[in-house]
Amino acid sequence: MNVNYPIKKIVEVLNSLRDSNYFCNLDLFKAYLHLQADEESSIIQTISTHRGTYKMNRLSFGIKTAPAEFNRVIDQILNGLPKTIAYFYDIVVHSKTKDQCSENLFACLERLREYDLHLNIEKCTFFQTRIEYLGHVVENNKISRSPSKVEAIIRMQQPRNVQELRQFLDKQPLSRIFHSKTGLPKMTSARLLRYASFLAEFDYTVKFRKGLGNQNVDCLSRAPANQNCISTDVSINDEVHKVCASAVFEISSENLTADAIIQETEKDQELVQIKRELLSSPINSDYFLDSGILFRNNRIVIPKTLQPTVLNELHSTHIGITKMRQLARRYCIRKNIDKDIENLVKSCKDCSSVKHSPAKAPLHHWD
Repeated sequence: MNVNYPIKKIVEVLNSLRDSNYFCNLDLFKAYLHLQADEESSIIQTISTHRGTYKMNRLSFGIKTAPAEFNRVIDQILNGLPKTIAYFYDIVVHSKTKDQCSENLFACLERLREYDLHLNIEKCTFFQTRIEYLGHVVENNKISRSPSKVEAIIRMQQPRNVQELRQFLDKQPLSRIFHSKTGLPKMTSARLLRYASFLAEFDYTVKFRKGLGNQNVDCLSRAPANQNCISTDVSINDEVHKVCASAVFEISSENLTADAIIQETEKDQELVQIKRELLSSPINSDYFLDSGILFRNNRIVIPKTLQPTVLNELHSTHIGITKMRQLARRYCIRKNIDKDIENLVKSCKDCSSVKHSPAKAPLHHWD
């Protein structure tokens, strides 16, 4: 099904701002989710999760017809408002004078309130004489490219050797990095760690597509301009911390906490030695530290004294050998965990009694 509503061209939107001196940029909060779906559309948008299937009562992101439908509704809502134009969820109210701009703004806000549309106040700007909009810098009768959008092109250097030249050519690194039978490189970015952690739950095949069939990916994605080293390190460290904090949060319980893991790690001589080596020579190590907790390949290293606790946590809902192993591989790592899981389940009377006619198991809190 197609929705044949024309989406405005960027050049048309920018031309509509002509002769104005003041601009207010409004950002609609969670744009598509403002639109309520009817019963038939809710059923079509049904999503499947580990907790069951759910109907989407609002217009979901990723729906083919969503962009055109959203623009149609927004244009209808804003129709008739002076000096007001929207491109998807970005609305600009403008005028020659500040007083006129203020009147137009209040009229727009009143219309949005009438239709119960919410704004992301942190992304809104008011009564500016210069704004960044749709990749451009807009001033009175002057439009230029946003510096942040062309910075990478301006700073790009000519290739100086064969290796740098290859960055401009088609390569297939992801087919090797994410190969299901290949481990991640020891020095891996936080974003790749996230992708790899997510993909680890699935059986998949990575196929390489030649550049001719994927022309939107160009040399800028393979040879980005050098960023400020300090800001990059801070950004990567922040991403790694989020991944680690998420893993700790998922396995935490009354008997298994971050503080307990840190304390018991300090009592484990083998892990203490690993930490000592890591602090003295962190390069080329599969291990890393985050907030005092030891990780290996994005999974928590469990000290010996807490291994029975982890095993009991995994076994708490009697979900079986396969599911227990999947959860363990997702969040934590320790020696012989697969064998210990198998022995525990085989020796459990409750697991044995429902082996051939399993009842519906309650959702495990790690899931």
